[in-house]
Amino acid sequence: MLSCGEVTKVYSTERGDIEAVKAIDLAVPKGQFAAIVGRSGSGKSSLLAMIGGLSRPTSGTVRVEETDIWALSDRGLADFRNRRIGFVFQFASLLPTLRVIDNVALPALLRGARDNRRAYDEAAELLARFGLSQHVDAYPTEISAGEQRRAVIARALINAPSVLLADEPTSDLDEETEREIMEQFRAMNRERAMTLIMVTHNLRLAEQTDRVVHIADGRLAA
Repeated sequence: MLSCGEVTKVYSTERGDIEAVKAIDLAVPKGQFAAIVGRSGSGKSSLLAMIGGLSRPTSGTVRVEETDIWALSDRGLADFRNRRIGFVFQFASLLPTLRVIDNVALPALLRGARDNRRAYDEAAELLARFGLSQHVDAYPTEISAGEQRRAVIARALINAPSVLLADEPTSDLDEETEREIMEQFRAMNRERAMTLIMVTHNLRLAEQTDRVVHIADGRLAA
């Protein structure tokens, strides 16, 4: 179970405070594939960042697997994110100076839970699953945008997280690559009983998930 209790996010600006997320209560059962939809500026990405332990709520709680993540120390939160939460961001976010396989293996190496050879073996297996075996030694600038996105998904899975968060994961991709990525998301959701939350403005994609959560002006909409 993943849950948010009265979660609020306020940003301070020169023009005053902006309340991006307004006392949201949300519960997502284990293994559910949920989509959060809303217009630009509705607060959906701010909500996802708080769920993922990237942006501290102004108030409220976020629990992942019964852990109150914002009650953890900075080090504890970083470790929890690395072990239990996978991220797929809107932009590829691969480190340009590392090969594709290095990028995918990096979270496992940082965790230190397995030796380097095993981490690289698992990274190679994931890249093969996503059709990237021929690009393991390539650098991010040497592969297409769709291939970069698939590599990011592989990286998000290297530590076998229980929760996968995706922020507009197909926004700049062609329809064929978009379809491939959605198929992979659904397969991972089924095979691993992984909780998956995807932020999107694309209602057609949202309808392919188990549940659609609408957000408007920082609040959950009916």
